Formats: sequence, structure tokens, C-alpha cells
Amino acid sequence: MKKIIKGVAASLGVAAILSTIHSYNVEAKTFYENRETTRLSRNTYLHQSTRVTSAGIVDINVLEIPMDDPNLEIAVFNSQTEFGLKQPLTTLLNQQDALAGVNGDFFGLAGTHSVPLGFEAINGHLSIHQDLNQPNATSASLVMHSGGAFIQYIRPEVSLLLNGQPAFNVGMVNMVTTLAFPSFITYEYLQSTASLDARLGRSYKVVVQNGVITAITHFTVDVPQNGFVVVMSPQTFATYRHHLYVGQRAEMNITANIDLDAVHTAISGGYRILSFGEISNAVSRGTARHPRTLLGLNQAGDRLILMTIDGRGYSAGASLREAALFMQEFGAFHAINMDGGGSTTMAASLPGEAMQVINTVSDRWQRSIINAIGVINNSITGEVAYIQINIAENIAVGVATPFTINAFDSYMNPVFIGLDTLSINISDNAVLTPYGIVANQPGEVFVVAYAMFRRGVYDVATTNAVEITQISTNVNRASGNASLGNLRGYSNYGHMVPLTYCMLTFTVYPHHLGHMAGNNLVVTGEGNGWLEITLGQARRIVPIEQLNQQTTPIDPIGLLSFASYPATVEGRAFYTTPTIITLTYDFAASQATQGAFLNFADPR
Repeated sequence: MKKIIKGVAASLGVAAILSTIHSYNVEAKTFYENRETTRLSRNTYLHQSTRVTSAGIVDINVLEIPMDDPNLEIAVFNSQTEFGLKQPLTTLLNQQDALAGVNGDFFGLAGTHSVPLGFEAINGHLSIHQDLNQPNATSASLVMHSGGAFIQYIRPEVSLLLNGQPAFNVGMVNMVTTLAFPSFITYEYLQSTASLDARLGRSYKVVVQNGVITAITHFTVDVPQNGFVVVMSPQTFATYRHHLYVGQRAEMNITANIDLDAVHTAISGGYRILSFGEISNAVSRGTARHPRTLLGLNQAGDRLILMTIDGRGYSAGASLREAALFMQEFGAFHAINMDGGGSTTMAASLPGEAMQVINTVSDRWQRSIINAIGVINNSITGEVAYIQINIAENIAVGVATPFTINAFDSYMNPVFIGLDTLSINISDNAVLTPYGIVANQPGEVFVVAYAMFRRGVYDVATTNAVEITQISTNVNRASGNASLGNLRGYSNYGHMVPLTYCMLTFTVYPHHLGHMAGNNLVVTGEGNGWLEITLGQARRIVPIEQLNQQTTPIDPIGLLSFASYPATVEGRAFYTTPTIITLTYDFAASQATQGAFLNFADPR
């Protein structure tokens, strides 16, 4: 992962003060930025920006995706589990093997099911709210059309035609909420009304196949592939039933201010905040700083820009105007404000890794959402184009630290590569062993790997070798069998090094108390003692307390004894902690020569 640093660094004192300021009406100014860019696929990038601004720290994540690559598919995702089910972003993306994406449209928060509040198209199949942008334009849509991609306020009109004449308006297409309005359902969105019936109870269905009504019923029906179903509540059916009869000609009538037949992918959000490179007046509707999700197109219309701005925590969030400026900075010419707040989520599969959340969600866990937009990598694995060295940021001096080398094609698909095809070189302050890199002194260690079979394919990685002076575990005291959990080492300067049990030396005192089995302490005896963990000069003590319930030892560990001269001198020797011994005595009874002694027993 390559880093690019921009801006002028503010002093630490100023940065600390600024992080507590949350202005709501003043445009934030950036003083310092740290940006990292990761290649996710061919010409597809994840930009991660942390900046110090006059409003505080702001974390921004951006997906930059080409729209003209035949092997990369821009797609809208909804639940593949159940019609209208809200699910976390990573679930929506993983169900269709997506590469990356962000949350999409606004939706109702109540309940486990909902509908997008705008316009949606998946593979040319439409999902529509009848009242979208009627009368006011509030929900802009990204539309991928046979003529290209654009952002527009869509104004649909939906009705049922009977014998060629309008019969009544239909509130939704491929959406069902509470049956308050009649809804068209097509086969591409739902194959049977069974799940709707189980969730919503009694409803009436008008089944249309090949342009003719074939059934009118309140029972569960299959949705015909060459037709549709009108679903409505009993009350609505009572209003319109005199219009309907079996054998009647019927068709969906959907019109809009764009050619809907040419639309293959679309998703809606909120206001359009950038239009032809200019910030729109709609930004005045969002002056407070919140988490934001943004969607945009560049001027040529061939790059999709998806952005999340974290807020309500460490990151200060952004107003709509600031969000529009950030989108401009990353190349957007047109942009929409998508659902934000607790819904703001970005997820991606980094090279060689599983899908993961990239940003910091404000609720600390992913909110279940109604849909998402992202990219699917449909490419076939090709020849090696990149190699990547993976090594810890810090390593311990004198300890063999393993590292891995991964290979990828131009779309970042993993490619197998043999070690015999690589040339690996390291800097003079370390040596390469069969078990990994061993640094012989503190300092920066360079690792260079070349693909010998292909010119120009190489990677350079650095790690910091440090002297470990402290060891930490997840267990501070053991009263039985225990896993030591994550073992970490620290230098005097606070550098952290992940440690594995094979790097360390473990000793149990007294030995009869137990032994180590990998990363686990196995207690086999009774009594008190401790586990000693060492790495070079670093040492960690974990007390062990495995008491026999029938006896109470006079001395907590049993390895110390007190002696005195003369014998009348009173005192005690004991462990205050496993590493601190306390000796108490009283010489006040006499002015003669007196002594207090601490005796150690042989722990073996």
C-alpha cells in the first residue's frame, strides 16, 4: 500500500484543539492530509484520506471505478434472501460476489423489511415509487442508459390499463410495504407471493399473463414470467373490483421523463449536490455535519465515484456543501447525496482478502439497509502483473518473522506463483532464513522481491526492527487452563510487534503446576506459582492460582520462608506480586543486635 502525503502539517497542539471543534455553518479548511491509495482491480482504486480541518479530524474513503471496462460491472444490489429484506452491506455484496460498494437509497427504518424510496433498475428491471419527485424534485438518480450514464430527477407515472384504457394508478412497481397502495410485481423481482402473504397477511392478487387477466384471488400465486401480478389490500380491491374480470386485457403502463426501455441499471438517493461541476442550492438543506455517503460521475461520464465521510465520533462528518467540495476534489462533475448517518458504510475486498468494512460506521456495527451500489469483477484470471510483499509493520530483533508474497493479474485476481520464480533480497541489517526474516539490529529493514520470469514485476516493502522490552497477553492471572490470546511485544518507544508462541520461551514454576501446549496454559497440579514468558531480555509473569480447596497455605506461593536472630524477632516474608517480594520485621523490642532473613526454597 503506497502512501501520498499532502498539505501543510499543523502543530500537534493545534490539531488537538481543532479536533474538539464542530462548526455547523462555516466551511471547514484542511490543514493537513494523509492519503493512502490501494489498487482493487484494473483502474479501480480505494483512496483513504484522513485530514486535519478547522472542524476537526475528517476520515474520507473513496471508490474510483471505471464504467467502460467490459470486465467490471457496475451493479445495484438488494437482498437475494427475501424480497424487501434489509441486510448489512457486506451481506448484500457477498451474495453476488461483488468487489466493493457503498450503501444506497433512503428507506424506512422500522421493521425488518422496507423499500427504497426512489427509483431502482437491476438488469433492466424497474422498481419505482409512483410519487417519486411529485411535485418537488427531492430524489436524484444515477441512470446507466444505452446512451451512457447520467444523473437526473426521474418523474415516473404508473397505471394499470384495462382493454387499452387507464383503470387506476398503481403506487409502486416491485415494492410492497403495507399494501396501502396497489403494487405491480414482476417475475424478475419475485417468483411467488408466498413470502408477502406470510409477512403481510391477506391480500388480493390480479394475475396477468400474456396481456390477459388469468386469475383474481386472495390466495398465494406464482408470478408469471411473461406477465405480472397486481397486489392490493382487501380495502383497495373492494374499491376497484368492479373494473376487473378474468379474460380482460391488461397491461402495465409506466412512463417517465426518460426512455425507461433503455435503462439497465439505476439507483436513487437524495438531492443532487453537484450539477455540471457547480454546487447546487440543495446543499443549504444540510448545514450540520453528519456521516455522508455520496455518489458521483466525472465530466466524461466514464468513472463512478463513491464516497463515505465518517462522522458522529472521532471523525467530524461534513455538511452537504463540504461533501460537494470533497467530491469535486476527487473528480466528480455530478453528484448525489445518498442515505447517510448510521447507514453510511463502505466495504471492499482488498487484494487477497475477504470482504470487509472500510470506513468506521457511526453505530459501531453495520446497519441493515435496503440496497447498495458497487462493482463486480467478472474478469478471467490472467498472467501475473503485480506481486505484493506482506510483512508486519514492526518485527522483533533476533526473532525469525515470517512474511508472504502474493501475486495478482491486472484485475487483482490472485495468481499462484512459486518461490523458485522469485528473487528476494533484503537489507544488510537482516538475514533471510527458512523461517522468515531475522533482523540483527534495530532499524528499518528493506525487502525486495522480483518476478524472474517477467520483467518489471516487483515489489518493495519495509518493516521496522525493534528491541522488545515488554510482553503482554490477554491473561493477567490464571486459575486453571487458559489461552494466552494475542501475544504482543513492545519496545521502549511504544512500537508494537505481534508475537507467536513459537517466538517465545515459556516456563512454569513450580514445574508440577502445568505446561504449555502451543498458545495454551495447561494446569495439571495444585498450588500457586507463575508462568514466565521471555523473549531476549523481555520478561512477563502470569500468576497461577490453582488452590486445593481443603487447605489454606500460610504463604501464598510456598517458596519463601522467614528467619530471624534472635528467634523472638517477629516478621514475615511473602510475595506482594509475582515479581515483588516483601519482608516485614519488628526490631523495636530490643536494642541488641537483631536480624531478619529471607530464605528461598529451590523451586525444582
